[in-house]
Amino acid sequence: MAEAFNEANEEIASNEGMLTNDSEAISDAATRFANLNEAVEDLYDNYDKYEGVLKDVQKAQTKMDKALVLADEDAADFRKSLAKLVDTSEDFIDTNFIDAIDPDDLEKAAMGDEEAIGRIRDAFIDA
Repeated sequence: MAEAFNEANEEIASNEGMLTNDSEAISDAATRFANLNEAVEDLYDNYDKYEGVLKDVQKAQTKMDKALVLADEDAADFRKSLAKLVDTSEDFIDTNFIDAIDPDDLEKAAMGDEEAIGRIRDAFIDA
């Protein structure tokens, strides 16, 4: 038992050194995690508004109509949440990406579903 305890302490000590050396990476990961949690919470709290924005963008026929939908204040908040969800700048959230989002995935992502979040991230990469 004492030997296992000593081995565990040694492993922890060696990992502490790695953690200290990678404090910037840890800080970045923590920031991304916090942004993801904030995005999920915002999607959950504002799901009805954001679902409407998503439907309006997907129904719009022309790029101009889509751009007009995204000029709305609710759409701006939606874009902010999506940017945090996919870990990018709001500037990269465009109508091509929003068109590619499955409405069911948006609802599931608002509930914290990791697979739905992954599919939304994939849609961002593919858009």
